Amino acid sequence: MLNWLKHFQLERISFFIGFLTASLFWWLFVKTKKWWPEITNSLKNMSENIRRNQSYGLVIALRKDVIKRSQSNHIGAKLFRLNEILVEPSFLIPPHLNIGAEKSLFQEEAANMVAFSPELTVISRNFSVPKIEIYNAIQKYPRIAISGIPGSGKTFTMAHLASLIAEKNVACGNCSGKTPFYFHVYDTSMLLSPNHDLPTHIYKAISPYLPSSQLPKLAKFIDHELTKGNAIIILDGLDELHESDADKILEMIERSTSTYPFTQWVLSTSPYYFGNLERMNFVVLPIAAMSNAEINELHQKWISLWYRHIFGEDSQTPYYLKRELLLNWANFTPPGYTSLENTLYIWGALSGDLRGNDTLSIYESLFSRIFQAGYSPDALAAFAYQFIEADSTALPAKKSEGSLSEPLLDWGILSHKNDLLVFNYIDLLTYLASMYPKLKHTPEKIELLVRNAIDFSYMGFLSARNAQPKWVENSLQIDQAPLYYNLTTIFPWLRHAPINTPWRTALFKTLIQLIQNPITPTGIKTRLSSAFAYANDPSLNVFCKQLLSQSDNNYKILALLLIGSTSDNSLNNEIIASLSTSSSQIQKYSALALSVFEDDQSYHALALLLLNADEDVRKLVAESLANMKLQGIDILKDAITLEDISVRRSAIFGLAHINELWAYELLGKLSIEDSQWVVRNVAHQAVEYLDSQSQFSPQTVIPLYEKEWLIQFAADQNLGISPEINPTPLLLKAINSGTEQEKLNAMAELPLFIEGTPQADIIQLVYDSNQQISEMCANMIWRIYQSGTEILIDQASLI
Repeated sequence: MLNWLKHFQLERISFFIGFLTASLFWWLFVKTKKWWPEITNSLKNMSENIRRNQSYGLVIALRKDVIKRSQSNHIGAKLFRLNEILVEPSFLIPPHLNIGAEKSLFQEEAANMVAFSPELTVISRNFSVPKIEIYNAIQKYPRIAISGIPGSGKTFTMAHLASLIAEKNVACGNCSGKTPFYFHVYDTSMLLSPNHDLPTHIYKAISPYLPSSQLPKLAKFIDHELTKGNAIIILDGLDELHESDADKILEMIERSTSTYPFTQWVLSTSPYYFGNLERMNFVVLPIAAMSNAEINELHQKWISLWYRHIFGEDSQTPYYLKRELLLNWANFTPPGYTSLENTLYIWGALSGDLRGNDTLSIYESLFSRIFQAGYSPDALAAFAYQFIEADSTALPAKKSEGSLSEPLLDWGILSHKNDLLVFNYIDLLTYLASMYPKLKHTPEKIELLVRNAIDFSYMGFLSARNAQPKWVENSLQIDQAPLYYNLTTIFPWLRHAPINTPWRTALFKTLIQLIQNPITPTGIKTRLSSAFAYANDPSLNVFCKQLLSQSDNNYKILALLLIGSTSDNSLNNEIIASLSTSSSQIQKYSALALSVFEDDQSYHALALLLLNADEDVRKLVAESLANMKLQGIDILKDAITLEDISVRRSAIFGLAHINELWAYELLGKLSIEDSQWVVRNVAHQAVEYLDSQSQFSPQTVIPLYEKEWLIQFAADQNLGISPEINPTPLLLKAINSGTEQEKLNAMAELPLFIEGTPQADIIQLVYDSNQQISEMCANMIWRIYQSGTEILIDQASLI
């Protein structure tokens, strides 16, 4: 059987052919092993291109739908498109986001001068505090929650963002190529079926708006975009929900962020309750109140569009004359208005039916304009009260539709979502409901009331009508230091309340006592003083004059901040007089206040400061001139040509805050050609700063146990840190005994981990003599409040 082995022999040619073939195969294998990743990527790209080509029609239909819905999602949609009346919204950057970041010479000086107030943004509205636009924010923060009181512009901003991404606007950077899934909570079944997965909710929300021919591909497309991290979810309506309903949505979001970790999110939230959003790595950005310049820009756009589209070209009065008359009249807008109220104000002015410049009159004008001869306040109040009684902005459409709903649907105040009839604006709903004679029972504790945006807004209008005066006064009596939560929470109600409202008098009496108390921290006093900006009180000027006449600089600073938050320049002489002081601090706050008013007197005073003041004052003046635009920029251009080295050096700090190409090119030229090294050096640093600011790379979330400062602090304490160890005790120890920077770092992190009330010695740091620590501690306590924790502070343990 094995005899064949005796006769076995290799044929030489076959052997060599086989050997060469095997060698060639092995050589090819070794070489292609290096190329395999490229080949794999090419195949993947080819597959992705095929898939994209197959879903091209769906993508186009989806983007067109987003543009259509977003452009019509604002109060004046029946008149103008969103882009036509757009005034770019911005957001305050919370100070805890920048803790530990490398400090720069060119960071806004005003950031260290105006206390951060996330829910009372009116006090800083005219100042150049750190802000960011939404299209830059999405490039830096993967998960964003936009916070603001009703009417502040959250829905408008999200519609604007959705439109930008759908249009693939270059301003959005890398995010412009992502797929926007833009919808409202009530477009989905999130509240009824919170356990459904995210793709199911998205499908239900957007499928009614897409062609039926694209629906077979939609489910697979949604899942693919979420899995690949190519989606950005823009979810509106979370801020309208009661705490219990909001928590259901938050649980669903938490599961979804775990399943789809690379998907971006932008959603709306209340400034008074955002649950565990921060623990899910959401960055809560307060929407900034509109500045004088932004309100003026809004008025100009409305006036231009009104005369172009409503009156037409046949109007007899010269256009420039009409525009100037209206602008001068509209400039009397009080500062406490929300974005919604600013829009309704100019709309009423142009319509000629504005019944007054208080908020109640503005809302009344809107509804009388919509219903004309059919306007019936009693019927509208009864209609709106149905929603208040149901504790929701949505009711089943069949039960609530009628003759009243048709005009409201036509003007976009109501909308259909699924089988629901939804009020799109909480303040419009609660304004109407507050006229109904029957009163809804609401929580007696303010910290519970604010966790339902509907109740909170409703009580604001009721209190303005003096329907619940004792309730407000009782809340003030049981308030707690150091934040005075009850007091500051109802400040926005002041814009509705007439001057003779009894509880308003009680509030200001309490307020004055706290401001005059030397123990009240400076940052808390700034927050408290924002009440005057909301109140639109004619006695504000008298009060500011009294504060300016005080010998204590802290009172003068409050007065200057208050003046700067208004649109009234009648106290310019008093501000300029305060520049003669030897205190550089008062000079800086005076310059900040003057920068709000773009008149010759202010420009002249600031120009003199730029020429003669100390270096740190000149730096702020230059930043302020850059923020004033127009003539302020001309002053900086002139300053950079003067022989005085200090003036040229200071002017560079202003040029660094002008977001225009010519300013960047001028700085580059100065960094090379200026005759003085000190000027060249600062200009070079300014160019480097601008280069770093122009790049909005995604922020990497580093786990706490991997952060260098905490690892070092733990080592110094002979303690360990790991994912399994609760970091709260270590953070509390850092706040109590760490260095200044360690305290700031720990206070920025503590709200993400602490359960329950912080110890009294931690809260006591609000009274620290170091203003940065004091304000960071106040911000920390605020964030713990808004996560849903009820903080009971032992008042006897405080100073």
